[in-house]
Amino acid sequence: MATVLVTGVGGASGVGAVKSLLARTDHKVIGIDANPAAAGIRLADAGAPVPLATDDDWPAAVAAVVDRFGVDVLVPTVDEELAELTRLRAALPSETPIVAPGSPLSTPP
Repeated sequence: MATVLVTGVGGASGVGAVKSLLARTDHKVIGIDANPAAAGIRLADAGAPVPLATDDDWPAAVAAVVDRFGVDVLVPTVDEELAELTRLRAALPSETPIVAPGSPLSTPP
C-alpha cells in the first residue's frame, strides 16, 4: 500500500482523485489544499492546508506534508501548481515521484 498525496482537493479534480483512489485502491490518501475547509481534506484519510502554489513557502510546505505522512507519490491537480513543479521537485526527497501528465519531473532523477 502506497501513501498518495493529492493536491488541490478543494477543486473537482482533486476531490475526484481522492474519491477514485479511496474507492479503487488500498492506498492511503492524503489531501492538501490552500483552503483548510476543503472537502477533499475531509474525504481523504488525512489532510493539511498549504499555501497557494505561487507562494514562496509552497514547496517547503508540501515537502513537510510529504515528510509528515511518509508520502510515496505526489499527484498535482491544480494548473497553477504544474507551472511550479521545478520548485517543488527541488524541495522533495529525490525518491518521491510527481505524477503529472507529460512532465519530465514525473520520475525521480
